[in-house]
Amino acid sequence: MSAGWLDTWHGHAVEGKGWTIGVDDDGPVRLIDLAAGTGSPPGPASDFLDEVRVLYRTQDMIRLTAALADDVGYPGNWLIGVFLDGLYGCQSRLTDTGGETGSFEDYDYSSGTQATGQQLRSEAELIASRLLRKLLRGLGTEFLLAQPPFSQD
Repeated sequence: MSAGWLDTWHGHAVEGKGWTIGVDDDGPVRLIDLAAGTGSPPGPASDFLDEVRVLYRTQDMIRLTAALADDVGYPGNWLIGVFLDGLYGCQSRLTDTGGETGSFEDYDYSSGTQATGQQLRSEAELIASRLLRKLLRGLGTEFLLAQPPFSQD
């Protein structure tokens, strides 16, 4: 299936759920990863979000966007964002201890920021941190941003 000047391709399946990337002629670069949130059994309070996967996928997409911008010679600014849906009741996979844990209270999460092409190439971890900090705080895993490669020390 073709989406603009770059073909959309299917990635690896994880637990029966896959991911795909697409780029449109007018600029949007999208990654859809259906395996970032998994539950067993399905249901609002039993779903878990793999926030480490979300962090690394976000970083990867920022780097991909930088590479595509370089490839087409676009030196300008970018509006970078994340959007996750189906989060209501999700719990962190990292904080699940079998006891009482908090859960995400909104259905979706979105965040955006502006970045230069140079920042995309050299500050992918910082940009990913800016985009996901509130999500991780809500899940009780903001501490991930203080660890390499996302720490800014």
